[in-house]
This record gives sequence, structure tokens and C-alpha cells, in this order.
Amino acid sequence: MRACFNNCSVQLVRTRKKRKRPDPSIGARIADLRSARHVERDDLAKQLRFHPLKMWRLEAGKTHLTADTLRKIAAALDVAIEELFEAAKVRP
Repeated sequence: MRACFNNCSVQLVRTRKKRKRPDPSIGARIADLRSARHVERDDLAKQLRFHPLKMWRLEAGKTHLTADTLRKIAAALDVAIEELFEAAKVRP
């Protein structure tokens, strides 16, 4: 926050940092790995104790992934974390 001084009155203005958009290729790679193992999105979400909507947002590249989330997903899919960063297949 920063202070704004207008006509001798102090007003606090909240400043927002611009965040980078999430990388959708990681979510696409998670979806590819999940599909290759014939695992439904809802089943993976249940295994990870995530809400199904969160799982959809992760795969769609609509939310940021934390290191802990990546670790859990890699463990559930039985892959190394590095595999989540490999190029995903291009979807039509």
C-alpha cells in the first residue's frame, strides 16, 4: 500500500502487482499424462483431495501451480516432476 496525499488528507491506495499468467503447457502435460494412464480427472482430483474444479483449472492453465501441488500430482501419476515440464502434445 502507498499513501496518497490530496488536499491535506491522507488516503491509502492499495497497489496490485501484476502476476504472470500461468503456463498452460504444464496443465496440458498433466492432462496428457493422466489420459495416457486412463485416469479420469475427477478420480485424480479425489485421490489428490482437490476439488474437481481445481483440477480442471490446473489442466486448463487457469491457475498457478505450487511446488507442493506439482509434487503431489507427480506422485499420483507416478512420474518424476521433471516430466511435468516436458513439452505437451499439441491439441487440435
